[in-house]
Formats: sequence, structure tokens, C-alpha cells
Amino acid sequence: MAQTTKTPETSEIPSPKRQCWECLRRRLVCDFALPGCKKCQKAGKSCPGYDAQKPLQWLAPGKVTSRQRKKRPVSCKAKNDSSSSAASSSEKGKEKPNLLAETGRHEAFELSALAHAMTEGSDDFDLDVEDIPREDWNNGSSGSSEAGQTTSISFGRELDEFPYSHFELTNETYDVVQAVHYYNTKVYPDLLTVMELAPNPYIIFFPLGALHFLPVSIQHSLACFALCHRIHQLPRETERLAITEKWSRVYYHRGVAIRELSEKISQDESRCNDATISSVVMFLCMELQQSTTPNWQSHADGLMKLLSFRGGLIDLFHKSPHMRPLLITFLLIAIFGNATSPPLSSIILMPSSSQLPLFITEVYDLIFPHVLCPPSLFLDIININMLRSQALNLCFTNDCAQTEAEELLSHIDAFSPEDWAQPNTSFHSEWLHIGTVYQSAVAVFCISSLQSVSILPNTVRLNAIRASHGDRLFLSLKAALISWQVRKFMLWPLVVAGVEAMNHGVAERSWVEDQLEKISRDIGSNSPLKARAVLREYWRKGRKGWDRCFDVPYAFIV
Repeated sequence: MAQTTKTPETSEIPSPKRQCWECLRRRLVCDFALPGCKKCQKAGKSCPGYDAQKPLQWLAPGKVTSRQRKKRPVSCKAKNDSSSSAASSSEKGKEKPNLLAETGRHEAFELSALAHAMTEGSDDFDLDVEDIPREDWNNGSSGSSEAGQTTSISFGRELDEFPYSHFELTNETYDVVQAVHYYNTKVYPDLLTVMELAPNPYIIFFPLGALHFLPVSIQHSLACFALCHRIHQLPRETERLAITEKWSRVYYHRGVAIRELSEKISQDESRCNDATISSVVMFLCMELQQSTTPNWQSHADGLMKLLSFRGGLIDLFHKSPHMRPLLITFLLIAIFGNATSPPLSSIILMPSSSQLPLFITEVYDLIFPHVLCPPSLFLDIININMLRSQALNLCFTNDCAQTEAEELLSHIDAFSPEDWAQPNTSFHSEWLHIGTVYQSAVAVFCISSLQSVSILPNTVRLNAIRASHGDRLFLSLKAALISWQVRKFMLWPLVVAGVEAMNHGVAERSWVEDQLEKISRDIGSNSPLKARAVLREYWRKGRKGWDRCFDVPYAFIV
């Protein structure tokens, strides 16, 4: 009997399962040749390959173009089929009415009508953030409880299961409208629970009617937020193809946001207006949520230049109250980012080092609901960052720096979580855990980071203090992370615990890894997973030192 044998070429080289990205873009049937397809060779193009993730391509300014897809006409047969199917479904509905489905169809009609208005009435969407009718926003948030309750029942399903398929929507508008609805029905209810600890006036129900007033770049950043949040909350057993498709949509909206921002910044009249600055902050937040590129600090540096055109961060904060939520967010990114970045890469927020602590003290009531860090310890983090930056100054003597560092450490030790915890609330134990976690985390950060720049000596006494706070940090974190509300604020202390885990065993490191993964799913962000990857590499190298762990700029913040 004749036996069939495989040639070495077919047995050793697996054939790709998908078309190359260039053939997919040109709508051609790929020949799946390796290492690159022959159709790309004939066209004189470099084959981008068959990877699951679409490769990024840098283009020269002014060379980026976008085309709107033409709407596909609906044939009479399709209309008849849809009407007949609707009639048959209505007949079945007479036997067993489905109120949730009816509510869903009504809500879908409203959303698709808004999406249609966004695509058709494009002349009305060049308004700046200043032109948004804020009274309507406030009315939408105050009257959102009833609407939010209805939608949360009707749409308690996955992101891709909204009944929009029978409407003629473009993909990008579809994603933007979904993003707002996903926030209102998935994210906002969770935030309401978190705000039981500390009310945050800047977290509101998003009125769909205000969506078309936002700049285009913010709309696409919102789509990235919602898609990325959904990806990290998908079940573990979700097929890779479905996740890859969602990531491709994220990168698409990210590209559109970049193009829109580049266009606005290139124009003198829109370079530093409120809409552009808000768009840059939103894009920066989205980049940190994804944590897929190391360019977050270049965005932050560019934002500082835009703020300088408006007189600086403090001046804009006082003159434009509607910008305060975004400016507070940027402040937190810069402060916590400086803590996990090399001193040379620090973001200089104020011209004078004495201005920042004074300004933070003035506005900390607005900052506190975002971090829940005791104010005195938050100022200690800022002072430690400034001391690390000053260590690079040759005029700054080591004796003077060590004296300041010792005073900082004494100030941290003098903090009392018991006195700070709010005794008259139902969350007394949570506040006590928060205060203890931050005290030990800031103490470990102070000793480890200042030893790394040779401001504090590597003595037995200081190492014993750091080890004591490290043990206390692990114990208090394990108690604090039991609370679902508190867990969303524990990313930075958990990263500090991960650095300290170098001095502990495998059990503590595994625990830190597990908690970072849980937080990633809770907050719908890739940032905790990025922190886990950084810590794993630090543990693998086995060389102790704060700046050896964070040898490039990182920012781990919710």
C-alpha cells in the first residue's frame, strides 16, 4: 500500500491562519507565503506579516488621510425580510411578552438616532468644550438615578450585545455611542459604590445628549476607554480571536484621536484652547489605561508646553474652573509618575519647588477623593520626589540632603493612622487600613528611593526601619484589599510592596502578582499588569534598588 509522506517544507513551517495586514487593507486574497506574501512583493510594498496585533506605522505629518465609508443601500428584499421577521417575532411576543427586550429596542432607537445625528450633522460638532451647556450636564446628572436604574436592568449584558444591528451605523460612531452607554451602565454604578467612602463631585452620569458637543479626539478616547475596560473584564476562557478584534478597534480609535490632536495642535487658533488641552489629558489617561506604549511622558511634556502658553497650571486652574477635574488628574499622573521614574525624567510641574506643596495644600480637598491618601503623607511623596531630583544638582550638598531626608522620615513616622481615621463613619476600619497602608508605603518609598540616589546611607538602622514598614505594609494591604471599595485605590502601595518583595520570599511575590491581576480586572486597566511585568523583571535580575526597578519612566495610577 502506498504511503503518503509530507515534505519537510510543509511539516516544519506552519501556515499562517490569517491574511497579512496589507492584503486585508487592500481587500485582496493573500497567498499566505512566508516570510512575506508575494502579492505585497509584486506591489512593491513591505509585507507587515500575519501577527494578531496590527503593526503601527508612522507617517509624515500631513500625509495622514481618512475616508468615510459610504452607507450601503438597503435593498427592498432586505427590508421585506426584516419586516417579515419583525412581524413573526411580534406574533411570538403576543404569547409571551418580553418587557426587557422592548425597553432595549427603545433605548437602541434613541442611541442610534443620536449616532445618526452625529454622523449627519457634522457642522455642529466643532464646538469647543467652553460651549457645552453645563446646566444641561448638571440636570442630566441630577436626574440620572431613574434612567440609570432602567438602563442597568435592560443592558446588563456584554458590550457587543446591544441591539443595534438593524441600524445603519458607521463602526466608529457605533463604538463611541456604546462607550458612553457602557460607562453609564457598567462603570458608573461601580463608582457610586466606591464613592460611599469619599464622595467625588466630578463623577457624574454622562448624558448622551452632550456627547456630540465633545471634541472628536475625546470621543475616540472614550471609545478606547470602554473597549479596553471591557477587554480586561472578559472571562479568562474568551477566545483569542474575539479579544484581538476588540484590540484592533482600540488601536483604530487611538489612531483617529492622534490625527485629530495633531491637526488641532498644528493650528494657532486651537493649539492651546480648552478643548485641545482637555483632549490631551484624556488621551494621556487612555494611554496609561492601556499601558501598551512607553510614550506617556512625551505626552505629559507636550501638555506642560501647552499649559505654559496659558500661563501655567496654577493660572489655568484658577481662571478655568471647568478644567479643574482634568488638571487634578494630570497632577496625580505627574506626581505618582515621578515616584516610579528616574530622577532625570521627572516632570517639573511648577517653576519653583516651593510652589507645588503650597498649591497641593490649597486644592487637596479636590484631590483626596481620587487617591484617599492622607494629606500629610501625600505631601511627603512630593517632597521625596523633589529631593530625588535635587540629588542630581551638584550645588546640593549630600549632608544637607541627608538632613532633609531624615526629617522627612521622622515626619512619616509621626503620622498616626488611628488619629486620622474617621471614627464617626461606618467605614472606620477601612480608613484605618488606608492610613496604615499609606504610612508604611511612603516610608518604604522614602528609604528605598533615597538610598538609590545615595542621599540616605545603607545602614543597618535604616534597613531595619524599612524592613519593619515592609512587613507592616504586607499585613495592612492584605486587610485593606478585602474591601472592594478600598482595593481600587491600592495600586501604588501595591507596587511599593512589590519592590519591597525583593527582600522577601516567593510567597510574597506571588501574592503581589495575584493582587495586581485582580485589580486589573476590577478597574478595567492594563496598568496593573504592566506593573506586574516590571516587577517580574526586577525580581529576575536580582539587583536591589528603587531606580534599578524603575529605570525608565512609569506611571501606575487609577
